[in-house]
Amino acid sequence: MEAKDVFERQYLMMRKRVLDLAADLDRLERGEGGLDAVKGDARFAALMAGLGILGDGSGAKAERFQMLLSDVTAWPKRNGT
Repeated sequence: MEAKDVFERQYLMMRKRVLDLAADLDRLERGEGGLDAVKGDARFAALMAGLGILGDGSGAKAERFQMLLSDVTAWPKRNGT
């Protein structure tokens, strides 16, 4: 399928998801303490970094965004395994 066809097919859903995120960020801004209340949260920082990935012109956006939001800490090894 051509990219233009994918865009035509997905546009309304893409638009909805971006608007939902914008509305969520607006609610954070209006909340007590505003964005300053969450700026120190690593999850918020990862989300904001992820927004940069969406517009950077490089590929593998979903994979790179997912890695920002993933805990890559290694599980401790069990004795005897």
